[in-house]
Amino acid sequence: MAAIVLATLNARYIHASFGLRCLLANPGPLRPDASLLDFSAMQRLRRFARHWDMVGNSGNFIETTPLLWSGGASPFAAFMQWSDWLHARAGQGRGIAPARLAERLFEYLTVEGGRAKAEAAQSLWRDWQRAGRREKPEFPAPWLADADVRVALSKPAGPKRQARRLGKAAST
Repeated sequence: MAAIVLATLNARYIHASFGLRCLLANPGPLRPDASLLDFSAMQRLRRFARHWDMVGNSGNFIETTPLLWSGGASPFAAFMQWSDWLHARAGQGRGIAPARLAERLFEYLTVEGGRAKAEAAQSLWRDWQRAGRREKPEFPAPWLADADVRVALSKPAGPKRQARRLGKAAST
């Protein structure tokens, strides 16, 4: 890994990319320590951050998120693979409805990750309920027992996002 990484956040314009390449070409004695992070790699990292915010950081999928990397890969590598898959599949990073995102997680965990459908469905359903949603998405229904579907929801004891995190701590 290089000690100095040169990157541009807005490489849509030729002058930003050109300026970055000039810096890389003329660093003097620092040349062996410098590398260039191109626009596509930067976009990939931005997608990763956006997807992490929607899945891992939101508190909506507390129980399901660790299933993404429980196969032995590092959490970063496993989540990057999920992020790349989601981008290729959905083609968008913003504006994915929570039900659609949960369905994509289910599809990825069962098809790409080799998880049992019942395990993935139950984990997603518990996360769905923890978030305070009352409507039941259609995709996990065949793998949920009727008793699992009729769980009574209690009123969260605080702000929504904190209540989801506290609900996980209280249930473990």
